[in-house]
Amino acid sequence: MVSKSELEAREAQCQSVDDFVDLARASLSDPADTDYAKKLLQKAEMQCQMPLGYLKAADAAASALGDQAVAKDLYEQAEDTLFKVPEFIGFAHSMAAFMGDKKKARETLQTAADQASQPAEFLGQVFQDKSWANREYDELTRQFKSAGDVARINASRRSRLQTGLW
Repeated sequence: MVSKSELEAREAQCQSVDDFVDLARASLSDPADTDYAKKLLQKAEMQCQMPLGYLKAADAAASALGDQAVAKDLYEQAEDTLFKVPEFIGFAHSMAAFMGDKKKARETLQTAADQASQPAEFLGQVFQDKSWANREYDELTRQFKSAGDVARINASRRSRLQTGLW
């Protein structure tokens, strides 16, 4: 049990998105103070400069706070700042896991795959979920035109299975 005065003392020490998000999560423990958590997530938002920061704050708003409106706003800001393949993949994961928007997740993963310079770049950063990864491998294999692409993807699949990543 964390008192409001303890939370406020810790808030004075917050300097980053992570600090504010962690404190917002702590403010939701018994007794939960949702108004204070929202205030902390707003402060986290003000610290955001990169997609990962927005995603962390949005994920906390969706999962810990249960406020889909706040999360949606933060996810929209994250989406506006996406640039690199791993950022698109992280955004897609958040859309599926926290917002339940599988359509948006699929669209975003397609964008990540389109932006990847090689299939291995995309696949090397895909989630560590065996069943999902295997379905994606199968789908991507069907889309590749050359035997070389298929060979590379199958070699990547074998390598991940052997190393225990999938």
